[in-house]
Amino acid sequence: MKFGKIFLINALITFALVEIVSFMFFRDKVRFLYREYWSAPVAFGRGYPKYHFMKHPSRGFDISKNSEKVIVHRPTEILPYPVWGNSIGCFDNEVDKNEKYDVYLAGDSFTWGYAPLEKKFGTILEERLNLNVAACGVTHTGQIHQFDKFIEISNQLGYFPKTVVVNVIRNDITNDYLHPQATIIDGYQVDIAKKVDRFGSIEVLRVSESELRTQLQREIQRNSTARYGIFDPRNYSASSVLLWFGSITFPSSAKNYICSQFSIPGCLPSKTVKFHPYPIQSPIAARNRKAIIDWINHSKDKGYRLVFADLNTQVSETNFSLIDLKDKQEFCDFVESHSNECYSFVKYLVNNRVLDWRAVRWKRDGHFNLRGNKIYADFLEKYIRDL
Repeated sequence: MKFGKIFLINALITFALVEIVSFMFFRDKVRFLYREYWSAPVAFGRGYPKYHFMKHPSRGFDISKNSEKVIVHRPTEILPYPVWGNSIGCFDNEVDKNEKYDVYLAGDSFTWGYAPLEKKFGTILEERLNLNVAACGVTHTGQIHQFDKFIEISNQLGYFPKTVVVNVIRNDITNDYLHPQATIIDGYQVDIAKKVDRFGSIEVLRVSESELRTQLQREIQRNSTARYGIFDPRNYSASSVLLWFGSITFPSSAKNYICSQFSIPGCLPSKTVKFHPYPIQSPIAARNRKAIIDWINHSKDKGYRLVFADLNTQVSETNFSLIDLKDKQEFCDFVESHSNECYSFVKYLVNNRVLDWRAVRWKRDGHFNLRGNKIYADFLEKYIRDL
């Protein structure tokens, strides 16, 4: 009995010390595991600021045109920064009414944000080329959404920009398979479709807007995205956050970073290198292939230059050798088979002796960091200038 009391007292003291030290010195690190640790949620839905996106009749959602600046907290390792929508519905500055766009950038979240506008590769490219660049990436989109947006903007402008660059990433296939994947409810972006595996076949499950609205309003009313709202112990306890983290599976990129920041039993970075080719010929990619071919045919018919930039379709992991990947070009092989330009960022990195993919990405996030944006601008500049 005496031993039990001593054990209980020591356990309580250890628990108290963990909580006090975590609160005083490691709040930011714990918030990487669980954003609402001693903090209110910065946004609801998919975590983007309210009213930055608007509902769209065919694409599901898009950037709100002529919208006010709102503050975004992505990624969490840099200071929050403003985002907005200009007159053509892009997170970008306006051009003079008497001038035209020379270059149009399409893409997903890599092209959209995760860095202040002045640090984005589109802005850097514009300054380098001394040309007007329309940075029109939209997070959480594939080529179906991007091509449709390009046509709508070109119709609004009354012309097609001379050069169009489509920045492609691995998850574009899923975005196109589920298109329209997201919508806007009460100003927030929420997923309306997801993939489900039923008896070995992949199907699309769509959720009604009424159900999504009910779920969103519940989160807003209790001011928490946690299942149990303000009563969730993770809101106040670092120990609860760590126990929760140990019970779920994260992508290896996040897990490796977390393992380097916390001493968690059994939490060791995987040393296994796993290659994941872009499955452009798979059945799930049928809509993605069609959108790409349609865009290629449209460019030939309308006479503008179309460039596909393979940002990194080869893998979904971060612990790999870029040298081993420089010749794995399934996506560019597909594009070039339809007589169109395609260039690999991985090859460019290897040729310039940047051999670690993590060097160009945020530590706590998979998107380009400030150095990555600069190097990617160098990459695009080379091919826009050379040809």
